[in-house]
Amino acid sequence: MDAVEQLGHTKISVRIGAIYALGHLALHDDQLLDVVDRILSAHLRLVFHEINHDVRPAASPLSDDLGPDPAPSPQARETTSAPQAAFEEATACLRALSMVAEKSPFDGFRLDHVRWPSGTWGPDVRATKVNAPGADLRGVSLCGAELTHADLSNASWAHGALADAVLAGADLSHADLSSADLSNADLSGTDLTGAHLVRADLTGANLTAAYLAHADLTAADLTTVRCEGADLTGADLSHADLTEAELSGADLTGSVVDEATYARHRVELAQWELTDGELRRAQDATTGR
Repeated sequence: MDAVEQLGHTKISVRIGAIYALGHLALHDDQLLDVVDRILSAHLRLVFHEINHDVRPAASPLSDDLGPDPAPSPQARETTSAPQAAFEEATACLRALSMVAEKSPFDGFRLDHVRWPSGTWGPDVRATKVNAPGADLRGVSLCGAELTHADLSNASWAHGALADAVLAGADLSHADLSSADLSNADLSGTDLTGAHLVRADLTGANLTAAYLAHADLTAADLTTVRCEGADLTGADLSHADLTEAELSGADLTGSVVDEATYARHRVELAQWELTDGELRRAQDATTGR
């Protein structure tokens, strides 16, 4: 396949074209799904390595095709910077791999224990069904990204920026998301079992039918969060802000709550009573006791 050779081209525009060409080839020939998955996964690991270690400065697609500007303005230098262009290549790879993964009978493409390049990725990132358990995502901003059904279990993502991201059905069990921004994120059906969400911002997030058993939500902001049908058994909600949180149908059995938080959120916790620092379903939900 010529496209495979073009992955090593010096022009990033040619490499990105080759990435999408390989993706479309796989979509039209099931026998190529596995081989294209392996080729693009290896290429993506290479791009990640190059960004992380500044190995190959890549020009932007426009500067490749038009040639170098002998005297670029500061604005032009910023827009055509090597890191930005490399992120574009990585984004193209993730999108192509997601297309292949959605058609493939396998469990998705693998990026186990990979250090993702830190920085702000564009909102067009699509990494559905990526298998990246134990991934190092510290300093990575993926606001608005689509990561449905991704395996990011045990990932390191403290202080991560994930506002408006779509993580429905993803596996984030035991991930470190402390102080992460997950405001307005779609986490419906997401597995957050045992996740570290200390001081995380979950304002307006959709946690419908999510699994948060034994998650640490100490001092987390759960303002206006939707938790209908969520499993919060044994979760730590000490000092959490539950203002206007929708908890109908959620299971909070054994959740840890301090007296002050319970007193402050009696409306939201009307169906639960606090016994020895843990929530138990009230005998008579109509009275809130």
